[in-house]
Amino acid sequence: MQRRIAEGRGGKPSTAAPKGGPVTETEEPTRLDAWLWHARFFRRREDARSFISDGRVRIERAGKLRRCDKPGTPLAVGDVLVFHTGGVTHRVRVLATVERRGDADSAVGLYERIGP
Repeated sequence: MQRRIAEGRGGKPSTAAPKGGPVTETEEPTRLDAWLWHARFFRRREDARSFISDGRVRIERAGKLRRCDKPGTPLAVGDVLVFHTGGVTHRVRVLATVERRGDADSAVGLYERIGP
C-alpha cells in the first residue's frame, strides 16, 4: 500500500495546517505583529509591522509599561497592549495566542477590552 504525502514547494512535505480547520489556541509566546493581525486589528500583517515599527504600541507586562518598536517582540497571555488606531484608543488584555488567523468570531476571543 502506497501513502501519499502532501507536498509543498520544492517537493518537501507540507507542514501547513489544512485550510478551514479549527484554530487552536496555544500558550506559547507569539510575535506581536502576528497577534495583532490574528486578532484582526489590521487587515494585513505588513500594516501591523509598520505600525509597530513606528513605535505606536505599548506593552504592559508585570506592571511596567514600555514602548515597543520591534514587530518580532514576543507577546504572551496576560500582556496588556495600548495603541491608537482610527481615532480610537485600544487597551486590550491578551487572553490567548493562536498559530494561524481565524474568522472574526474567533478573533474576538483572543482579547478583552479593559478600561479607558
